[in-house]
Amino acid sequence: MQTQPKLWIVISRPDRLPNALVAADALRERFPGGIHLLREESKWWKNANWQEFVSEFAEVHAFPKVRTCRGLKDLPRLYRENINRQRGVGALPIDPDNDVLLCLAGLLGLGNAALSAHPDVYKILCASQKAFGELTRHGDRARFRFTTSGWLQNRVVEPLAGVERTIHYKPRINPGGDGVRLRRLQKDPGEIFDVIIFMSNSGGELPARVEDEIIPSRFPSIAELDDFSAQFNGSLTGGLRRTLEPLSRLYPTKLSGARSDLSTASF
Repeated sequence: MQTQPKLWIVISRPDRLPNALVAADALRERFPGGIHLLREESKWWKNANWQEFVSEFAEVHAFPKVRTCRGLKDLPRLYRENINRQRGVGALPIDPDNDVLLCLAGLLGLGNAALSAHPDVYKILCASQKAFGELTRHGDRARFRFTTSGWLQNRVVEPLAGVERTIHYKPRINPGGDGVRLRRLQKDPGEIFDVIIFMSNSGGELPARVEDEIIPSRFPSIAELDDFSAQFNGSLTGGLRRTLEPLSRLYPTKLSGARSDLSTASF
């Protein structure tokens, strides 16, 4: 018996919860199987008042944050934590034929675990212009080198744990400078995700090298976000509705069930 399609949204910290709520509200009718939220546990969740929004999701799945290792002595701990999280994510009832995985944040952590544990599910990345630039940035090995923990993760832990390899580079000169380190998946996003939502302020910008799977989008304006609370009182008003309606057309017609025409989107 064919199961009803479900949407699985991945975030790391609670500052991405508004994006997840907008996506859930816009796409709820297209995923009658439910909207599930995957989050990465951290101190930020303890400091945020997010429990009142739990009812907006069919279920919230929390997974521990995996800290990087500092040397060979810490390697067994890093491997165990990666394996345990991978088993937990792999046990989720994600149907590759009907479900969709939407990654809003945490791509190097929980997002990597989810897409690696379920490689055949339809995957969508929603990334800002800045984040996409970091995920596609290439480091010259003459100027960058692996961090110690990054090398151990890339060459030992990640292949054994069955997750996509990550790159953690630091400059050979001034390695401690702010904003100079390079952290990304080893593969380009286009090699992993079926669709990439490229967000900018105007909604019309695209990266220099545009691929077919990349579509432009804009951030919701403050005025539209102010109206978001109206949905909890049973109504949606003008500005927010104009933002949510394009979201409901997020998925290509070639996919069955809840996946419909892919056009413009606004997160």
